[in-house]
Amino acid sequence: MDNKIRIKDLVTSSVFNNYCLITADLSLDKEINSVTIMDIKGIEKWVHKDELLIIGDFAKTELNTQFIDALHQKGIAGIITKKKYKKYISSDNINLFTFYKIPIILIDDFHPWSDVIISLKEITIRHRTQLLKENEKFYQELISYVSTHSAETSLCNLVYKKIQLSSAIVDKNMHLLDFSNDWAWNEYFENFSVKNIAAIEPLGYDLSGKAVTGFVFKSKFLEQLDFSLYFLPILEDGKLESYFVFRSKHFSETIPSELFSKCQNIKSIFFLKHSLIKKIETNNIFLQNSVFEELIKLSTPSQTVLEKSSLTLGQRINTDYLAVVIYSKLMASDYSQPEKEFINFYYEINKHKGAFFNPLIFIKDYHWIVLFPTNKNIEKNIELISNILKDELHISKFYIGISSFHKYWNLNIAWQEALAAIQFAKSSNTSKNIQAYQQIGIFKLFTNNKGDINYLFLDHMYKHFILPLIMYDKKHDSHLVQTLSMFFSNNFSYTQTSKLLFIHINTLRARLKKIEELINVDFKNTDSLMNLYIAIRAYQSEKLINKN
Repeated sequence: MDNKIRIKDLVTSSVFNNYCLITADLSLDKEINSVTIMDIKGIEKWVHKDELLIIGDFAKTELNTQFIDALHQKGIAGIITKKKYKKYISSDNINLFTFYKIPIILIDDFHPWSDVIISLKEITIRHRTQLLKENEKFYQELISYVSTHSAETSLCNLVYKKIQLSSAIVDKNMHLLDFSNDWAWNEYFENFSVKNIAAIEPLGYDLSGKAVTGFVFKSKFLEQLDFSLYFLPILEDGKLESYFVFRSKHFSETIPSELFSKCQNIKSIFFLKHSLIKKIETNNIFLQNSVFEELIKLSTPSQTVLEKSSLTLGQRINTDYLAVVIYSKLMASDYSQPEKEFINFYYEINKHKGAFFNPLIFIKDYHWIVLFPTNKNIEKNIELISNILKDELHISKFYIGISSFHKYWNLNIAWQEALAAIQFAKSSNTSKNIQAYQQIGIFKLFTNNKGDINYLFLDHMYKHFILPLIMYDKKHDSHLVQTLSMFFSNNFSYTQTSKLLFIHINTLRARLKKIEELINVDFKNTDSLMNLYIAIRAYQSEKLINKN
């Protein structure tokens, strides 16, 4: 199957049922990499190769020879416009477009441009999904070929059976990925420290004369067993990902080139197998993201969507979920990096799947989403996610937003709550980077749907109701702010408040009277109490203090 989206694929959608090609005899086989609506003068400077341009009123004034030449130099895929604009395209311009092999397609006037963009997105998703399925089938066949030439499923066991080489494969953190059953590799690496890793140096040469690098590990324990361990690095995209480790006699001064060549072949086979599996899993992750997109479109229960989503994910969709959303500027800094980092995050989360109670993991708009079916140990799980981000992925600056629990058909609400919690944490100017939506509390009244805080209002509340009390306390060494806070916390109980403050009830009454005088409020007035409550909660939360 062709892995490119072409104009001929696009015109098969319903939007193009009555399309007209005015650049006669031009092929629609051109590849489309992106689409841009062109209605700004000079935008031809910013278009890219194989970009499909949508042109509206722009066609009335800007379709001149200089413009068409510029589009030709950029190598655009073609132009889409509406039939009503045909009269503005001169025959000379049509001839020039035809000469440059730039097709111009006219669609019916009643179609909004969004129909074209949606059609391209739908075709892209269908096309990529089909490619992924074909690739998965191909990769599975390759892996089957590599892995099942022996009854053994382990590559290291297969190697041992073929050439009697005792070996293992470990990741860069010395966790076992594969090993032969002839020796207690798993027990040995349980206590093997990363600190034992030595500098990489040349160890010898393979049969082609290419240098083989790695390091040799020796210890008193291994010396008693009369062998050493040879570590050969396995790189992925130029970065260390794992090691192929094999045992050799302790007194061996050199390793034969023949053995090194076999080791290099084993590394290549493992890398191929590991890469193919990773690609399949990566493709599956991409496919699974469509589940989240479909779930957040729901507003009522849907057994059809539930069964389809469960089948795609390979696990049952629960009725209720809590959404944990992670965001970092690093995730949005580059298009390719976030996908790669997300895959690493996905694998790390799955290592702890039992502890997390089988969460669902997705990526959307540079945000990572983990859906938890239970709130059991949620604080520990958030802490574990935080540690994974810092220790395993080396992401130091990030925000985590936590939603309330919602039914699966209300996951869009959970998604929006978590986003609002992240924005609230970002805009509150504190060091806190983990925010639960429920803990926003009364501040939900003073945030927009994105979670941005209305600091103008809160600043007014602070200056009008709290700041005069603070200034008075500083000048007279009194405790009016503490008294007000305690009074509200104890549901306006004079007895309980005076008891907790260790003062006489008449002293409390005097303090409250002074507060009324200083900020012109009446404790018997409901509006005054509401304003005071908002102000004292803002002050207690430290949000406003930090902002000021």
